[in-house]
Amino acid sequence: MTNPVANVKPKAKVTEGNLDFILSLGSTTGFVKEPNKLDMKNVLIASICLILWIGCGNEKAPSTTSGETATEVNSNAEISNLNASTYKSALDKSLESMPIDRLCKESKGYNQNEWEGKNACAWAVEKYRIEQHKDLVERKEGTLILQLDSGAIEMKHPMDEGTTSDFYYQFNGYIKSANAYYLLAQQKGQCPQYWIIDRKDGSKTILNGLPVFNPQQDAFVFSTASIQANSCSNDVEYWKLKSGKFVKSSSIKAKLDLYDIVWATGKTWFGVEKSADQKVISYKKMVL
Repeated sequence: MTNPVANVKPKAKVTEGNLDFILSLGSTTGFVKEPNKLDMKNVLIASICLILWIGCGNEKAPSTTSGETATEVNSNAEISNLNASTYKSALDKSLESMPIDRLCKESKGYNQNEWEGKNACAWAVEKYRIEQHKDLVERKEGTLILQLDSGAIEMKHPMDEGTTSDFYYQFNGYIKSANAYYLLAQQKGQCPQYWIIDRKDGSKTILNGLPVFNPQQDAFVFSTASIQANSCSNDVEYWKLKSGKFVKSSSIKAKLDLYDIVWATGKTWFGVEKSADQKVISYKKMVL
């Protein structure tokens, strides 16, 4: 695999990291299925939308350039069962601000470019997000450009003519509370990895799962489970914003893989517990 190249203007500072990367948006998790309690079609569509909206390594432990991480297991954390309708209500609420149906319709035909990979709808979502932050983020085909206080960084996708790339970066959003970007990079068959890049100095925090923020964006939860690589762990991690940087606060060891996480209220997130073949086992409530 060709390593991605980050071209940095003279004043920009970017920390290099491990380049064993993630899953693409739209394939990071499985789909929610509960035929006995909910309409399968509606929940399936909602779950696909969740994956696209929340957006986007083989390292088992997150690494961060901040130098401030906690590793304790939270003995006060609770994981309990949840009914399907309660989960579905939280899922619907999390998707209210994203015009996902329109974006997916607009995405038809997007996949003719090499760097766009195989999930056209996800690229329509990225385009929408970039338009919301056009003064900070730009895409020029295979290059994602992020503006830092000290200059711009150019993150280039490896491109092989005539084939779609198995590796690429994708912009997930801007975190106002931390003055930082978060994005994913995909490498087929690898455990998830997401980057939070600080706009002030270009420092990079590496996560092993898709961060799901609370509305204030001062905390998030992610699961390290992945349908793309069976070797990935099934930890659930809780991170908080401290002094302008996100740091790991605690973690929970789940019995089975948890997917499709959504914020519910306060320090509570919901998720879907699934078997190795992606069948829904139960819905879970996590109080962190």
